Amino acid sequence: MGLDIYLFRCQKPRLKDGTFLNKEEFKKYEESFQFFDYDDSEFLDCPTLVNNSVKVQVEQEVYDLRHIAEAICTYNSKDFNLDEFNNRASNVLFTSFSDEHITFEYYNAITKGFLNKEFTNKEIQNYIVTKNVEGFLVGLNQVDYQRKGLNDRGWELMPCDNTGYSDDYEKIEQMVVEGGLSETFLENWEEEETVFHPWW
Repeated sequence: MGLDIYLFRCQKPRLKDGTFLNKEEFKKYEESFQFFDYDDSEFLDCPTLVNNSVKVQVEQEVYDLRHIAEAICTYNSKDFNLDEFNNRASNVLFTSFSDEHITFEYYNAITKGFLNKEFTNKEIQNYIVTKNVEGFLVGLNQVDYQRKGLNDRGWELMPCDNTGYSDDYEKIEQMVVEGGLSETFLENWEEEETVFHPWW
């Protein structure tokens, strides 16, 4: 495990706002375009991403979290409370997977309780549903990359969280001058088009 740092140039898709993409159509965009949920804070906090995106509705296969939560409660001999599940403080989290199993955890902030259940890969198929998801589509083309290399000051100057995005040129410039980031990140920077993206 280490630090990978990317610089992406954003590309606005040639689609109208509000376009609907079924599963087959969306597959054409998956390789070079990133889909962000409409309430994704990592996306909304980066104006360059927002300004180069198109709002779309995508047909996706997603986990039916309510029924997964019910199954977890039943497995753990606990009553399932729909009101508690609908409370935003409750959450169903994917925790681990293997070739044969996938594990989900149900956390309820009201009762401060954690429950989990291991599902076989065949069993979990019963908890997958198709639904239309609203979000934003933006192209991300890699123009620079650095593997590790930051010093302590570089970590202090990091302009976003892990897997986040930033268009803060001044922070990136500081990271180059003080933090061990390659000068090529400034050479390849294009205002209102490029975004910084760390992964660790």
